[in-house]
This record gives sequence, C-alpha cells and structure tokens, in this order.
Amino acid sequence: MNRALILYHSRRGTTAAYSEEIAAELAAKGVEATVLPMYQLAKAPVQEADTIFIGCWTSGLLFFLQKPEKMWVDYAKQLPSLKNKQVVLFTTYKILTGSMFREMIKHLPDDASVSLIKLKSRSSKITNSNRELLRLLTTDYQLQKEHLSSRRKPGPRYDELTLPMVPAKAAAFHTAPCSL
Repeated sequence: MNRALILYHSRRGTTAAYSEEIAAELAAKGVEATVLPMYQLAKAPVQEADTIFIGCWTSGLLFFLQKPEKMWVDYAKQLPSLKNKQVVLFTTYKILTGSMFREMIKHLPDDASVSLIKLKSRSSKITNSNRELLRLLTTDYQLQKEHLSSRRKPGPRYDELTLPMVPAKAAAFHTAPCSL
C-alpha cells in the first residue's frame, strides 16, 4: 500500500479522531494517507489511492440493529467505482458493532473488493489489535510488490500473510470479521 484514502462520517468527533489515528499509524509504516470527511467526497482523490478506508460511527440499539447512519448511507451511494481498490471498513462504537459491517457493505458500489480485515474502536484510539491488522495490510502490500518486482513464486511466508478480499455483495454475508 503506497497511498491510502480514509473517508469517515463522524457525529461527535470520535470517528474523525479515529480516522486521524489510522492515518498516523499508516504514516509510521511509510504509507501516504489522506483523511477526509465523507461530505468532501467530491474532493477525494479516490483514483490516486490504492486502499480506501471507509468508516462511520455505529448507530442503532444498544445490543442489536446496528447500522450506519442515514447520512453515511447517502454519501456511500455517491462513491465512484472502487474497482481495483482494496476497501477496509472501520467503525467506532459504544457497546457492540453487531451487524454494522454487513450493513455498511450493502451500501458500497458493486465493484468494491472489501478486505476481510475490519477495524473498530470504542474510543478514538488505535488498539494493539488494530495496529497488528494495519501491519498485516501494509506488510502484505510490500510482499506483493516485492513478488511482482522479482517475478518469483511466493513462498509460504507470503501465503500466510495474504489478506483475502471478496466482492462487496459476497462480503455482506460474511459474518465473522477478521480480528486479532
């Protein structure tokens, strides 16, 4: 991953701060990250980024019916094609994320390839498991880049770090997000 675009929708600032934390963690790993609120989607350099992080806060009842807020859904419907982009979803929440990621996927463009890695935080802070997941994302990209430049077959270490991506509609039915 060379360039990441982090799009977020925040109501009280928690998700905005979490987006900045993600960007800082990516920058520490040598990734150029741009953070924008979703209402500035028209200015977003979507085509220049190879990975798009899309997030919002978890709306819904305390223990069930979690979903993205309607305003986020409206912005998500305006997203351009995400073909050939890795999409990573993230959310902030108070008690549970429940069906949040499944609901988010439903509103993404049909051509989006959603990573099985999902990031979530009860606060605006990056957790150790989030750090590890971001490390895997950036390591996987570096390994792919090395593989393409050397034109050799991937070894077992590469295969262990490959992060699967699935089409958005298929990912909507995947119920167990990858987490450490």
